[in-house]
Amino acid sequence: MNATSTTERAELGGTARLILNAIKRRGQATVTELSGEFSLSGMAVRHHLATLRAKGLASSSQSRRGVGRPTEVFHLTERSAELFPQQYDRLANDILGTLESLGCHADEVFDARTRRKLEQHSQQLTGLPLEERVSVLAGILSDEGFLAEYERQGEEFVLTEHNCAVSKVAQQYQQMCQCELELIAQLLDANVERRQHMISGDFCCSYVIRPKSEPTIGSETRPTR
Repeated sequence: MNATSTTERAELGGTARLILNAIKRRGQATVTELSGEFSLSGMAVRHHLATLRAKGLASSSQSRRGVGRPTEVFHLTERSAELFPQQYDRLANDILGTLESLGCHADEVFDARTRRKLEQHSQQLTGLPLEERVSVLAGILSDEGFLAEYERQGEEFVLTEHNCAVSKVAQQYQQMCQCELELIAQLLDANVERRQHMISGDFCCSYVIRPKSEPTIGSETRPTR
């Protein structure tokens, strides 16, 4: 789960969360239905629904039920899915374990993923100066849940990931971290050195980035545990 959804969960009041859960169970709900379920006035229910709508978690549409005016029906948005339990990391580990049991090594899977990510993002970075490539890559990584940012230090750049969106997989398959390092270096077309590593106990992952005119440096400053 990314930092944004965690914050939304923390800021979502108890009643608003109950209403969110009720719509999730029902698939859709009207103000009248929610009022009856929680013994709240229509005005109170609308207040909480307005909060959910403002956060991008709920939307509504008009539905005609018999004669009379259409009824407003509330639904959850795709964004709301981030607030419910998910086990993508367990699924990923299960799939990788199954592939290995069938004779396909995890290294081959991660190498193929690296090639696919290169094809996916290379065009966004091609032709840009190094700092712009680093900036765009930080945005890509943040969109993927890594909470990334960068800063310039002289002729070098430091790219920092404050969250590991794949930590449960990386803990079991640490070659994923090496593939990430190689992916960053290839996307940036630069020399990249990992300085901090969450899997090794640091509070973040950070990378020092230098133009390729610099002498090639080691990919790690210390072995991964």
